Amino acid sequence: MGRLGRLLSRIRAPESGPTKTGPVAAAPVRLGTPAGLSLRLGETCVIPLESREGPVETRVFLEQQGIRYLQPLADWGSRQEIRFFPEAPGSYGIAVQWRRPDGSTGWTETPVAVEADAELDPSPHLLTIDAQTRLWVPSQWESRLLAGHEPATMSVLRELVRPGAVVYDIGAHLGLYSIVLARLAGPGGHVYCLEANPVCLYFLQANLALNRVGQCEILPVAILGERTTAEFTINYHNLLLGIAKDSPFATKPGHRIGVPALDLDHLVADYDLRPPDLIKMDIEGAEVAAIRGMQGTIERHRPTLLFELHGQGAARTTLEAIRGAGYTFREPASGKDFADADELIAWFPDACLQVIARRGGS
Repeated sequence: MGRLGRLLSRIRAPESGPTKTGPVAAAPVRLGTPAGLSLRLGETCVIPLESREGPVETRVFLEQQGIRYLQPLADWGSRQEIRFFPEAPGSYGIAVQWRRPDGSTGWTETPVAVEADAELDPSPHLLTIDAQTRLWVPSQWESRLLAGHEPATMSVLRELVRPGAVVYDIGAHLGLYSIVLARLAGPGGHVYCLEANPVCLYFLQANLALNRVGQCEILPVAILGERTTAEFTINYHNLLLGIAKDSPFATKPGHRIGVPALDLDHLVADYDLRPPDLIKMDIEGAEVAAIRGMQGTIERHRPTLLFELHGQGAARTTLEAIRGAGYTFREPASGKDFADADELIAWFPDACLQVIARRGGS
């Protein structure tokens, strides 16, 4: 999300005291001190890992606001630095497990903190988007991220959704798009809200009820390229991190769970869903897998597509998957139009951008 990089924070070392070490008095590795290092949330933090002796393998674990994630942030290997991606303020702990060639092992740990520019309440917040729309949001931090969310894209939804339209909101998150899309589609329309993150599902259901939109149906499933159980990562301090392993961001820290996943072609056919007029999709970099699983739906029903692309690599592979489908494109933030997928690929910057795709003549 674009606002993420504009919220200044700082990483600091503890004010006093040594790092905690494991059962061996002199650990063979030491975490470098990140004191004075400044960065913006959404940027990678790099902490040196200094070796005091010969080859030592390490793996790295992260604790965030009292939650210790048991899946390694980085698995066994030889490394000289630790990288992690802090996307929420608060206290963190970096725990490094080490092992020597002789088989001896131990731990070394150090706390760091990502400081926000103001004290933030971690409890749920009721956020006012506009005169019509309010959202329950998991924390004050996330309410700041959602305020003013993607105004250029929101402003063009009215021209994309006709009364009576059927919309698929893939990656419905907390429900902001679902609510707006349901109002535009009206009583004769229908919005399928597809969301696999169980924490988001709780807030999504509450927000649909709060805003009194009745023509929405929640489907608790991830949309990928096939029927499977997807490994899914949830970060409880930033629900933007509910991502499947197909995403390039799947190595970000969080709690990993298994969620049901389907390709859209089978979902529509097997569950007798109404065919889509518009597919909105924001699934943190897994768009290419989802697009490959909806080729039949695209060909039969010619829906308008609204999707987020995460950088040049993801844009290229996703757009190549619909290269021959006859779409023209618009990037709403800049208002630029593109005659085909190749033209958009050639222009696309290394950034996260929303794209609208329309079939020729529609």
